[in-house]
Amino acid sequence: MYTEGSTDLMGLVIPSFFMAEAEQKKQLDLIKQRALNRYFPVYEKALENQEYLVGRQFSIADVQLLEVILAVEELHPVILQNFPNLQTVKTSNKVLGVSLLETDLLRKSWPQGTFIARAQDVINNIGKLKDFYLEHRKDYINVCSHTFMRTCSDAIQQLRTEESKNIVSSQVKEHRNAILDLIGDYLKRVCNLYS
Repeated sequence: MYTEGSTDLMGLVIPSFFMAEAEQKKQLDLIKQRALNRYFPVYEKALENQEYLVGRQFSIADVQLLEVILAVEELHPVILQNFPNLQTVKTSNKVLGVSLLETDLLRKSWPQGTFIARAQDVINNIGKLKDFYLEHRKDYINVCSHTFMRTCSDAIQQLRTEESKNIVSSQVKEHRNAILDLIGDYLKRVCNLYS
């Protein structure tokens, strides 16, 4: 039960990083509402008289809870103010052996390369195309929309070509190709709105 709740909440958190700004705001409000009203009260009550969520020893449920706490708190910094047991989980996790507040590793801002910025631009343009299609779904859409689809497709292909020339580790190359595949799938789904 506890792991499913953590998985559900993380299922809301992770996509929020890839959404357009307007959609992201709605998603962040949903995450806050669900965390405050559904998930965190259950975890708080479960930890009232015990140190661990399940049984007398550390389990995967505790790891997932810590992950969810950190992710949601990153989005809403004061969300734990009414949950003292969840604050304790976060600040005194004995299994990690370090205070997460001292290391601040999870909050470090990592530099973004040009690949990420350009990929986000393509995603934003596809989002604009989707909004246009949804707004004019019943109208006759002229040749400009086909040009816009082709431009997005070309931008994805250009990114793919440039990335194949970059010298990076195989893991980074695989990750970037997966991102480009996802962006291509997103464009296909948006184009299906038109057809």
